[in-house]
Amino acid sequence: MLKPHVIICEGKDTTLFVQRYLDHLEGKEPKYRSFEPHDGKGINQLSKYVITFAVTPRFLTSVKSVTVLRDWEYDTQKNPEQSIKGTFNRAKLPVPERQWKSSSKEKPTDVRTAYGFFPIQCHNSNIGTLEDFCLQILIDNNKDRMAIAEQAISDASAQIGAFNKPYKNKFHAYLSLTNKFVGSELGEAAKRGAFDFESPALLPLRRLLDELLCE
Repeated sequence: MLKPHVIICEGKDTTLFVQRYLDHLEGKEPKYRSFEPHDGKGINQLSKYVITFAVTPRFLTSVKSVTVLRDWEYDTQKNPEQSIKGTFNRAKLPVPERQWKSSSKEKPTDVRTAYGFFPIQCHNSNIGTLEDFCLQILIDNNKDRMAIAEQAISDASAQIGAFNKPYKNKFHAYLSLTNKFVGSELGEAAKRGAFDFESPALLPLRRLLDELLCE
């Protein structure tokens, strides 16, 4: 059965991260069980996923809100905020004014929408990804370990050429320098306690979830 509040995530890593965060919140307050993360199948399929989902029978009968979460990324030539707003328009859904703030409801039956970007910010000036954000909320944020990981990526880039996704290389380089999380994918690391889900950096997401739960 589809839960009433759906969170469509950019891909597998984001979906697993959000699920682990919801598990953490549910351990304290059962109300967060109303949220259901969906894997949007990657950045290139995300818009199609949202538009297709918005016409499914389950959506039309069960859903109270749809939130889209994705990376802001590093391509400064593109505006992901315009992309998400365009997706909501094409799906004939309400369009929120800004990230981490839900759309308003004109009548009780309206579906609310929202969106947000990783790394979580209250404005759009900081580009980046979920991996960048996760490195900010590590339980064991060891500066020496981080410096070694950064230097390793820099040295490797100088010798063998630039990486296509250096943020992922840096993230996994850091985990590889630990005993507990070496070899872990992002979602597995979240499950095993790598991240501080009480971090103030997560407050914009927490506040959005609370806002969507208010009828």
